[in-house]
Formats: sequence, structure tokens, C-alpha cells
Amino acid sequence: MITSNRIRMLSLTLALPLLFACGKEGSAPAVAEAGKSPTDAVAQWAQSLRSNDMQAFSRQWLPDDLRQRTEALFESQRQALPPADDNERDEFAQTLAKLTATDAEATLYAELEPMLTKLDAEIGSQLPLAVAMGSGFASAAIAESTALSDDEKQHASSALVALTGWASTLPLTDRDKAKAAIAALTDTARKLQLTDIDSLRAISLDDALNKAGVAAAGVKTILATYGLDVDKALASVEASEVQRDGDGARVKVSYTLLDKPISFEMDMLQRDGHWFAASGIARTQTALAAAEAAAAAEAAAEAEAASDQQPSAEASGDEAAQSAPAN
Repeated sequence: MITSNRIRMLSLTLALPLLFACGKEGSAPAVAEAGKSPTDAVAQWAQSLRSNDMQAFSRQWLPDDLRQRTEALFESQRQALPPADDNERDEFAQTLAKLTATDAEATLYAELEPMLTKLDAEIGSQLPLAVAMGSGFASAAIAESTALSDDEKQHASSALVALTGWASTLPLTDRDKAKAAIAALTDTARKLQLTDIDSLRAISLDDALNKAGVAAAGVKTILATYGLDVDKALASVEASEVQRDGDGARVKVSYTLLDKPISFEMDMLQRDGHWFAASGIARTQTALAAAEAAAAAEAAAEAEAASDQQPSAEASGDEAAQSAPAN
């Protein structure tokens, strides 16, 4: 059976670095072409992500052929999803009602307050130590990862240093910040305009990207409440070419995260006059190939099972005919 996890994987592969937004209310999503130079491409990604415009970003991140294949596979897997059961429907409806009710903010904060009190007593001054331990585990995971390239490991390690410093001083039990974060959460839930689980499972990939953009804006607001300004980091992005060789190029990307300078290099590929991240193309091709192969294998298994059942049905019919009394 094809699962929703596979759909999530394809959506995240397409979006990759972040989620996206639906642009101006009441207007059609922007349709942006990929950059016509390696540095233009990087600048466009940063601008689209800063604007939460995932419709634009999805077209800038992947060549048209890969995006179309992703969309087609997403749709075929969406249609193959089994109907939601009663438990899933009830759980989704209860969560949605809780987040979008007129008194949602007060209800959620009332539930959170005892947790904050407990957190105050249990963590207190131990937060920096806990963050340092977590950072150590994360650093080891980055170093040992087989999914990340050397460039990506260097980038992740640099970003981890900045994030560790920020997390060490997080005001996790600040009541005013908690209330602001809850307000951003409920506002985002209302803006998603979901009615039930069926409406969520029925959306197209483009609609999913639009709603993901609404979610991205909400996540940014919550992070900014605690001092992590994602849009400020995106606004600081700069790119310069290190080298170019035909349809390939290497680019240095620099930005500032939490007042810490971050830089890394990445490979780019040119397709039909536009430039894309080599890693984005490679990962999407791998994900599509695996999903398409799984779908083909499943179809073949179903066809074989149907073929095996046909002779059995014919044999049963013959036996019935032979045992029937002659007229």
C-alpha cells in the first residue's frame, strides 16, 4: 500500500530547504523562472523563501521536467491513499477545532502553564548543559551522515554553532513569549482554512505548497518571538562564483545567522539556460526513481495476483459444469 509518508517525502524533496507561502491574498501564486546565472539562482531562492512564496521557489529549485514528474507522482499517490478511518477523522477534527476555536489561545495557554512551571523547576540553570549535550550529538550525526555531502556537512556544522549559542539562552519559560507563540500558532491554523481531513488529503501539490507557505510564515513568527529571525538571515544571503565549467559551476554562499557569519560552497548545474542546485536535482531524481520503481513493482504484483486468480476461477467454473446433471 502506498503511504502518506511517501507523499511527505516527495513534497519535502521538492521544497527542500524550507516551506513556502501563497503570496498576496486573493492573487494567483507567482510563477518565477530559475536564475539565469548561478548567483542569480541563489538570490532568487533566498527572496522566494523570505517572501514565503513557495510556488516561485518550487520552480526555481527544480527543472520543469523533474517538477512535473514530482507533481504527477504526488497526484497518483494521493489518489491511491486509502480513505481515512474514523479514528483519524476524529483526531484531526478535534485538533483542528482546538487550534481554531475562538478561545483557542486561552485554552492552549491554560494547558501549557503547568508544563512551564514544571520546566522552571526541572531545567532552570541546566539548559546550557542540556543544549551542549544535544549539540554534541547533532555534531556527531552530521559528521557521520552518509546523506550529506562534504559541503553540506560544513554548512550544517557552521549553522549548528550559531544555533547552539542561541538555544543555550532560550527563554523557554517566559510566559509572554509563550502567549505570543500560541497566538502565532492559532493564527496560522486559521489561515490554513482546513475544514476536515478529507479536504487536506484532496489538495493538489500546488495547493499543498501554498498551505505550506502559510505554515512557514507561522513558524518564522514563532522563531522570531524567541530571537531567531529567519527572514533577516535570508535577507543577508550573498553568492559569488568560484568557478564555472560549461554547464557546471561552483558557488560560495554567505549569510549571517544570529549575528554569526556563515559561508559554504555548493555545486550548480545549468538546464535549458537556467541554474539549479546539483544536490536538489540529484536527490529529487533519486526519490522519484525509488517511488516510481515501488509503484511499478506494486502494479506488477497486483497484475500477477489478478492473473493467478483467473485460472482458479475458470477451473471452478469447469468443475461446476462437469458436476451439473445432464438434461
